[in-house]
Amino acid sequence: MNDCDELDLEDLFSGRIDKRELEFYAKEYENQVMGERQSDAVLFRYCIALTKSNKENIRKGIELLEKFLNISTEYSKERIIIQLVIAHTRLKEYDRALAYLNVVKQAQSNAACATEMENIIKNRMRNADSVGCKGKALPNRSDTM
Repeated sequence: MNDCDELDLEDLFSGRIDKRELEFYAKEYENQVMGERQSDAVLFRYCIALTKSNKENIRKGIELLEKFLNISTEYSKERIIIQLVIAHTRLKEYDRALAYLNVVKQAQSNAACATEMENIIKNRMRNADSVGCKGKALPNRSDTM
């Protein structure tokens, strides 16, 4: 996560996956599950694909990522946790995203990228709060008289 300058962090949080691309990763993952050898890379790619999809798939991706966090030998815990941050942000579960991000910030010596991600999440929280307030219907004047 140190190459923060090369990443479009906003795209990480809002980019979507094409249905055919998701199907490709799902098939790749299913084939691996049926086989003897299982690759962390295939599972991680599938999790990323799921977290770029609809809410149901994002939840499935979170479930797999949380299991993956405990069993992975090839991938750093930081990469998996960052993907959990992204997934929870996409579901507007900002508190959970920030909790995972704090784990990353504590582990990093240079947490500039994590801090930038935190700023994006907090901006989304503020925007969600302001939209929530604006979206509430005010009583009609004739209803109060």
